[in-house]
Amino acid sequence: MAEHHAFVGPRIRRLRRELGITQAAMAQDLNVSASYIALIERNHRPISAELLIRLAESYNVDIASFRDADADAIQQLQDALSDPVFTNAGISRDDLRDLSAVNPALTDAVASLYQSYRSSQRAVMESRASGGAIIDPLEDARQFITKNHNHFPALDEPGEEIARALGRSKGAVLDAVAARLKNKHSLELRILPDDIMAGAYRRYDRHRQQIAISETLDQASRVFQAILQVILLECG
Repeated sequence: MAEHHAFVGPRIRRLRRELGITQAAMAQDLNVSASYIALIERNHRPISAELLIRLAESYNVDIASFRDADADAIQQLQDALSDPVFTNAGISRDDLRDLSAVNPALTDAVASLYQSYRSSQRAVMESRASGGAIIDPLEDARQFITKNHNHFPALDEPGEEIARALGRSKGAVLDAVAARLKNKHSLELRILPDDIMAGAYRRYDRHRQQIAISETLDQASRVFQAILQVILLECG
């Protein structure tokens, strides 16, 4: 029986970036060449069933996410484009399939954006139907802050404790934050290049037990992102 092959390059690339690893590192994990990974990611080579299974086992991912994701994403986009606002768009299912193959992340983003749009539309319609006022989220937030006199003990007190602890540390602040992440959460702080971060400033990778921060940020921004992650871990 012939071995099944699939073209899922963009999804492999997205997985690799989410893991925060290079093509060379993934190639080493899967016992193939880095050039082969590059060809797969560009859909110049299909990925075999055997390699797909090896990838799923190495990174603890569900093979079904590669097999079924395209069909689901295409259907979600098709549902979105059935909205009257897209009546004259002239986009076919083949067009959607091409988009999903070339850029699955964009496909998912468009589908999520449309779902958010529909949810907000339903909320407005329900509010109007019940005779309620349309809530301005910004004004609602301002009223909440004013009501609490800009004081939130659940956040302020742990934040002050973290600030005191970091202030007692010797050396650079970023080194102190890295030490806290390592000692208290068993997480390694790493500064990674933008091609791995894929435009993200910060990423929490539970699989590799690390916090990745983009090297494109200046020192102050790196410190901010690192401290923000500490706060999310300890106060979130």
